[in-house]
Amino acid sequence: MSVTHIKGADWVVGFDGSRHRYLRNADVVFSGDTITYVGKRYVGAADTVVDGSGKLVHPGLINTHGHASMEALKKGLLEDRGSSKLGMSGLFEYPLRAHSRDDVHVALRAGLTEMLKSGCTTVLEEGSHDLDSVEVVEKTGIRAYTTRVYSNGRWFTSNGHRVDYDLDNARGEKAMQESLDFTLAVNAAGKQRIRSMLSPLSPDACSKDILKETRRVADQKGLRVHVHCSQSVPEFHEMIRRHGQTPPEVLDECGLLAPDVSLGHLIFLNDHPWIQFQAANDFELVRASGANVDYAPWVFGRRGIIQYSFARWARAGVNISLGTDSFPQDMMHVMRWAAIFSKIADRDPHQGNAAQVFTAATLGGANTLGRDDLGRLAPGAKADVVLVDLDNLWMRPVRDPLRSLVFTATSRAVDKVFVGGELVVDDGRVLTEDEAQLAVELQAAAERTLEGSFPALDWAKRSPDEMFPYTFELWDGEPLTT
Repeated sequence: MSVTHIKGADWVVGFDGSRHRYLRNADVVFSGDTITYVGKRYVGAADTVVDGSGKLVHPGLINTHGHASMEALKKGLLEDRGSSKLGMSGLFEYPLRAHSRDDVHVALRAGLTEMLKSGCTTVLEEGSHDLDSVEVVEKTGIRAYTTRVYSNGRWFTSNGHRVDYDLDNARGEKAMQESLDFTLAVNAAGKQRIRSMLSPLSPDACSKDILKETRRVADQKGLRVHVHCSQSVPEFHEMIRRHGQTPPEVLDECGLLAPDVSLGHLIFLNDHPWIQFQAANDFELVRASGANVDYAPWVFGRRGIIQYSFARWARAGVNISLGTDSFPQDMMHVMRWAAIFSKIADRDPHQGNAAQVFTAATLGGANTLGRDDLGRLAPGAKADVVLVDLDNLWMRPVRDPLRSLVFTATSRAVDKVFVGGELVVDDGRVLTEDEAQLAVELQAAAERTLEGSFPALDWAKRSPDEMFPYTFELWDGEPLTT
């Protein structure tokens, strides 16, 4: 089995059995897909020696909320947008739909390429996945949990100020069975880096029967669960209208507040400033349950929405992880925004610090996935390893490299990425994709998506230019006059 020795790294983020620690002038060694040594003065043999001088070495980041199979097609459209009569959400009024499965796969490749370039080595990738898209994921070299999201139907708006639901129990049962078949097939395939889990969409899109059946099947098959929760103002009010319960209360009744469940977002709890519903205590309910919180800051932050707050969960001892959700699929970008939004929410610069967000993006993600072999540099862990170049103006001067990485350099400084001991990024370039060709394919796929979605899928039949006006008006090219 091939042995790789990263020798004499200026800085290493090692794991001491309970938390991350810095090492100076240290070595990291892995054999095959497993780390065998983290420390100083390694004296064993190696097939490959990587010079660690001028480098920070840290564990691969874990993205617990990716939707790469569609989001890259929305770049340049959804920024500066939100439904002003629907709590500024982007869920209900922007029905962009890919032209074909080939275009979905282009978006998927683009998103996973972005992740790898940002030092992300593992992703919980949610969408309408099938076995063909699993093959696309596998070819990128990333470690992934691909899921097939299911629900009882869909939400929609027919007027821009009310959300309606088209839900059906028989439809939900069929969708869940298809998702379960997919999940079991992926897990039975024995792929080294690809697994799956159950993924009911959200409390408002699923009946209580489907949510309770998810709990039963998860227990029977030994599967983990991810479910979106408290992701919009309309969702909160719909759950109060439908059940007299908050979204977390609905999940609690259905057995889905539990240590094997990850709750996507948890923005609009009962005490959020936009909600202020006093007849509940969602934070304490989730904290006591041992469920995992999965925070995707940027997809909400670009609409003026933040969680109150990331650091509150961390201080309370709740396992919290980070996700990209939308574009860009850049986990270092995510760490920065999680930190900044928490400082704003808490009005305290000490909160949302680099240690909290980096721990969430590594050990927090590993805990969410039930993996004690990810998110850390320690003997026995998977060789998911990132080398960051310190010899540039983004990282210099170096005193505390993770602070420089999170708040200044982000993914621009990533040099090399190993997933399971395999080099997938070198000199900042993904080795499994022709990035120039992918960019051409993505442009064409995005244009087909926009053309096929608007005005056809919009409730008001608005044109693309009406829905997504340019930042500045187009100029016809006539000379400007004074």
